[in-house]
Order: sequence, then structure tokens, then C-alpha cells
Amino acid sequence: MQDIFKGKKITTQREPVYNTAEKIDIEKGGVNYLFIGNSFAPDTLDMMSLNNLVNDGCHVFIAAEYFEEQTNEQSLQQILGFKFGYDDDYKDSVKINFVSPNFKKSKPYKFPYYDANKYFDLNSDSRAEVLATDSAGNPVYIRCQFGEGYYYVTTIPLAFTNYYLMEKGYSDYAVKCLSYMPLKYVYWDEYYKQGRAGEASMFRVMFDNPPLTWAYYITIFSLLAYIIFERKRKQRIIPIIKPPVNSSVEFARSISQLYMRNMDHHNIALKKVDYFLDNIRDKYRVNTNTFTNEITDELANRSGMSKQKVEELFKMINFVKYSETIDVNHLMNLNNMIKEFEKTANQK
Repeated sequence: MQDIFKGKKITTQREPVYNTAEKIDIEKGGVNYLFIGNSFAPDTLDMMSLNNLVNDGCHVFIAAEYFEEQTNEQSLQQILGFKFGYDDDYKDSVKINFVSPNFKKSKPYKFPYYDANKYFDLNSDSRAEVLATDSAGNPVYIRCQFGEGYYYVTTIPLAFTNYYLMEKGYSDYAVKCLSYMPLKYVYWDEYYKQGRAGEASMFRVMFDNPPLTWAYYITIFSLLAYIIFERKRKQRIIPIIKPPVNSSVEFARSISQLYMRNMDHHNIALKKVDYFLDNIRDKYRVNTNTFTNEITDELANRSGMSKQKVEELFKMINFVKYSETIDVNHLMNLNNMIKEFEKTANQK
């Protein structure tokens, strides 16, 4: 921008045209006022102020895809005498070139279809001068005198983005467009893209009002105090620790089912006998290698079971120990007799 308007100050504006117009010294030749953005939609009051500036000798450059439709006499469409047209014939790109032989290129500029498919449909009585067209001859950049100044309007703001300004073969398009403007001080508008300075902050209104500012700080302090003191009051959550699962019963059940499937009743009975005799030795402190009358009498007295049933139990145990095989009935009898002994002994 400095290369185009050499030696001239460039000022960024974050206020409406109505406010900015008061700062412009028309006696010193006015300014070049640039509006570049996706849309251009000033209100009626701003448009009247802009027209007054151009009428008094300022030059206004507008690059936008969308213009607010206005029908009053102050609107841009009425002053320049145009409507908007759209190229409905889709293609990968739109070829753009200047009309003037001094700026026209042998190979037109190519812009993406959706960014360059709009053009000006000039009225029959329009005084606008066509400066650039698409491949179909539709105007995409026009200039029109209004009073002592000029309007410069294009429908391709994309050409003024950083990408195309740095892209080889495209950067000179923006330079040529702005070269039509005289050498004056430049006002670069940001108000219609970003609003007033500071409006982007959601706290702007709050910090502009002291009562709201104090309320904000008090709220933040209260939240911090609540978090600190509430954290001290509450105990850390104690995790629930599940008791260890006793899997020995499940294991024993699985092993017994395995023996039952194999019909190995004798093996099951032997293990049952070993487990029972081991309990007898631990609980009554008696020798179970041989079953004498003394041991039988002692177990009968200490367990509370009759001597006859103790003898029958020992006979069944001996039968199991010295037999090669047993059937399921012997196994069930052994199991029932052991259970009966344990039940009687536990009740004593």
C-alpha cells in the first residue's frame, strides 16, 4: 500500500463514515477512502456522508461481493446506475482483465468461480466507466464521477487478500486497480468489518461502567474464596475397596465337576477321605492311620456321635481306601456319612 500511495499517510478507521467525515479537511484536497471486505452495507446516514465527501473531491474505493440493496437516491446503485448480475455458467475459474491497453495482460487473471462470478449490470443511462471485465465482457470494476470526486467499485475483494497480493501473477491486479486513484492521504476502513475499536471484547461495556467493573471483580473474588474454603471442608473421597474374592470354592467345584464328567468316583472318594481324616487329626489330635477301638471310642465321645455310626463310617473309609473302583452309590453314602458326622460334631 505504501508503494502505491508513496509519501502519503495511511490511517486505519474504526468509526462510521458519519463520524470520520468531520475529520477530513476538504480544503487540503480530501482523501482516498478505501472499503475492502466481503460486504458493504452502510446505513443511510453513513451513505449520505460518503456521498458528500465524494461530491467535495474525495475518492472512494469499494471492493465487496455483497452490497446492501437500497432504493433511495443516496444508494450506491442509484448513483452509479447498476444492478448485480451473476454468471450461472459454472466453470473452474473466471478470467478477468483490464480494458485499458496500458493495464491489459496477454494472459487474463484467473479467479475461483464462486469468488468472481458477480458483475455489474449497468443501466442504459449509467455514467460509469468500465475498467475491467470478465471473459464475457461483463463489468467487474467500474469508475464513476460524482461531483468533484470519484467512486471506484469492484466485485472481487478476493484480489486484495494477502494470498493474492503475494501470489505471483496476481499481485499486480490490486496495484493496477488502486493505481487509478490519485495520490492522496488514505483512510483504510475497518469499521464495517470489525466495528468500533474495542467492540470485539465482550467485557467492553462492563469495564466502561465502574459499578459493573466492581461487580465483576467481587464475583471473581467470591468464586475463588468459595473454591478455596469449600475444598478445605470436604474430605477427599475414600475409594471403595472390594474384598478379595475367595476363588478356592469355585476352583474346588470346577475340579469336582471335572471328576464327575470322567466318572472317576474312586478318585473323588479318596480325596474326600483324605480331607476328612486331615480335619479329624487337626481337631481331635488322634492318629488316623489305623482305626482301633480306643480311637473309635474317643471320637464317639468327643464328637457326640454314636459308636456304631463311627464304626460304620470307618468301615466305609476302609472300603474306599482298599477298593480299586467304587460306584456312585458308594460315593454318595460316604459323602452323607461324613456330613452327618460333621453336623453332629459341630452341634456339640
